[in-house]
Order: sequence, then structure tokens, then C-alpha cells
Amino acid sequence: MYYHIPIGTLFTGTATLTLFGGYHPQTQSLWLIDMVYHHLAIAFIFLIVGHMYRTNFGIGHNMKDLLDAHIPPGSLVLASLEVITYLVAQHMYSLPAYAFIAQDFTTQAALYTHH
Repeated sequence: MYYHIPIGTLFTGTATLTLFGGYHPQTQSLWLIDMVYHHLAIAFIFLIVGHMYRTNFGIGHNMKDLLDAHIPPGSLVLASLEVITYLVAQHMYSLPAYAFIAQDFTTQAALYTHH
């Protein structure tokens, strides 16, 4: 199954950026291409966030101005962090990202506890 238009023989094949979703039928883990999308999105977010702070070239914002402008209530921040941490751990447990980790319950429980 080709998901792109091949131009010549260089870089042609089935390993392109597609969104399969679900599990790989042989490894019972997430598709590798879905993990690539995840890391690509995080890299894009880090590039944008990296320009928030002042650089040597004078672009961005001063850290003191950012901290003075936004002071959220501490309890809401902790509650939000708790929910985010729980959701990440639950998704890592229910959607195994590594090949054949669905059969290794000890490693799965250790990763769930760790995250």
C-alpha cells in the first residue's frame, strides 16, 4: 500500500507519514508512524515555546515580565498537573508503545508506576 506518489526509486516505499491509529496486528503496540507523529508534534511545540524567552538576539520576552504577568492559584495548578499525570500514565498503560510489551505485565506495571 503506497500512501504517496513515488517520483523515481529514491525514498519510495510504505514508510511515509500516515496516521494509521490503533494497534499493529503483529506486535500489539502502537504503529511506529504514530509515534513519529507524536515526536514531530512535540518538536514543533518546543520550537514555538523556545522563542518565548529572550535570546541573545533580543527576540522573545523577558522571564521576569512573564512571571509578573501570570500568577495562577497554586491549588489549580497542582490539580491540573495531577490530572495530566494520571492521563499520561493511563494512556501509556492502555496503549503500549513498545513492541510486545502487552504480554510483559511486570514491565507494564513498572512503567505505569514510574509515569
